[in-house]
Amino acid sequence: MEDNEKNVKRPAKRAEKGPNQRLRQRTAVLIIVILVFGFGAVLIRLSFLTLVQGSTLQEAAVGQMLRDTTINAKRGSIYDTNGKVLAESASAWQVVLSPINFETDQQREAAAKGLSEILGVEYENVLEKTQQKNYYVVVKRKIEVEQRNQVLELSEKLSKEYDCDGVIQLLDDYKRYYPKEELASCVIGFAGAPFTLASYVLEGGASRSFAKTKRFMYLYPEAFSELMGTLSRAVALYLKGQIAAGAQVVQLFDSWVGCLSPLEYNSYVFTHVHALLNEVEQDAPAIHFGTGNPALIPLMTQAGGTVIGVDWRMDLSDAWDVIDANNGGRRRSVQGNLDPAVLLTTPEEIAARTISMLDSVRSRRGLIVNLGHGIIKETPVENAISFVKTVRNYQ
Repeated sequence: MEDNEKNVKRPAKRAEKGPNQRLRQRTAVLIIVILVFGFGAVLIRLSFLTLVQGSTLQEAAVGQMLRDTTINAKRGSIYDTNGKVLAESASAWQVVLSPINFETDQQREAAAKGLSEILGVEYENVLEKTQQKNYYVVVKRKIEVEQRNQVLELSEKLSKEYDCDGVIQLLDDYKRYYPKEELASCVIGFAGAPFTLASYVLEGGASRSFAKTKRFMYLYPEAFSELMGTLSRAVALYLKGQIAAGAQVVQLFDSWVGCLSPLEYNSYVFTHVHALLNEVEQDAPAIHFGTGNPALIPLMTQAGGTVIGVDWRMDLSDAWDVIDANNGGRRRSVQGNLDPAVLLTTPEEIAARTISMLDSVRSRRGLIVNLGHGIIKETPVENAISFVKTVRNYQ
């Protein structure tokens, strides 16, 4: 009887938590997964991203990675595959304050006082920033080793005394130390977009209908906005960390945003993605890619991105017209958009369809040739090579 009573009471306890508390628990787990990989840990070599016809990303996409060398960026040094030190870095690039981790005024005042004394910045200015939800870059310049060590000590002290880990972070600018004579191709950073991450929080995995996500979005718009804001800030910090660690370009990948209508995107997603990309683009070019719904291209263009990625569901030339019509006077490059399934065919078919796609935008400037989504795992390696060769040989 007692066991039965306990079983009856459990649902009531869960209901008392409310959607916000359950959401925060799930969000915390996801953010830990995102940040555990560290800033710059997920740097992807640009394999199928081949630049043609004078893109604005030319410098970033074809001349910024060590030739024939795997980079292992560790704090203080960059090593090649043989363990040879290629460059030393003893100074920090950014000192970042994460106010979202503060819980009391005492914590905020201690952090502001310590940073103002170490870095020579105004106490009142830093203290004011600790009240915000967005993270705040205290300095973005070279600082001396002694200052760097003092900042690290302050961060550790705050963590011990006030139990608020991750309040102050140092990001090293390794990319400044790459030997230019050895640079040949691009390193691209990557992160999932806020809506896609939110869907994983709410669905618990992939979904076809995204029913749980949409239900929560409709019924609890304020809580959903809080979730999107939290994820946006985490992703922005994550991408900026990848840039600091050496990525010359980053991509925001919205795998599941295509389940939304333009009205839903505008109401629930646009503001958060716009703020995220605006922050990231201060440090490096950003590719904004979403898949599943060509009707979202106008809003995604307006939301931001140095490059707008297009999937295979829309003709590349037509998509480019839409992007140009919604760019707000800002020139955008375009990435796309061969159907990944084409690489399952023959070299002849691959060449024909790739050339047809390129011919459709021959007169335009700023194309990054890519697949319209991720490569299919069954794709023969020789077919992928055929695609790259066709693009490189295109006249």
